[in-house]
Amino acid sequence: MFKLFPLWELHYASFLFCPGVRAYIERKRFCRLKEAAITVQRWWRAILARRCLRAQAAASTIQRVWRSYRARAWVRSLRDNLIQFQAHARGEI
Repeated sequence: MFKLFPLWELHYASFLFCPGVRAYIERKRFCRLKEAAITVQRWWRAILARRCLRAQAAASTIQRVWRSYRARAWVRSLRDNLIQFQAHARGEI
């Protein structure tokens, strides 16, 4: 009569008697691990890129605020000096 073997026995037998199957399984396992490592690296690099963009955006904001402050201060100083010059020219001072 035909005897059915449990699956684990067939799997074990394939490892014992067929090195090609073992190599195939190990190759597939290696490829899965390699793809997993690439996926983790891709996610981590994306996180680092977002952090860098956020830092650059913050630096740009600081520069924009500082430059606008300096421009307003320059315009205020120019206006005050112009008012003083006009007052002096009119003889008010």
